[in-house]
Amino acid sequence: MSSAPIAIRPERADHPAVRSLLGELDAYLATLYKSEENHILDERALLAADVSLLVAECSGRIVGCGAVRRMPAAPDVAMRPYGEIKRMVVESA
Repeated sequence: MSSAPIAIRPERADHPAVRSLLGELDAYLATLYKSEENHILDERALLAADVSLLVAECSGRIVGCGAVRRMPAAPDVAMRPYGEIKRMVVESA
């Protein structure tokens, strides 16, 4: 385990290190769920204005990521806007 500090910062979903992490996550999720049961946001959806993607960076290397999609107020959520956590993953190491 590293004792180096971890920085959290915004990043784009099309960054090569983020793509790699999401690819690993997709492969793992495919072992758990049928494709029609896997409701994940693809790269294009993660680049939308209503999504904020953050990465965890340690020693200059991206080691994890997660996104929040801002959702509008609706009757089934008491007319309050909310956020959905999406695509959260960290390197297994």
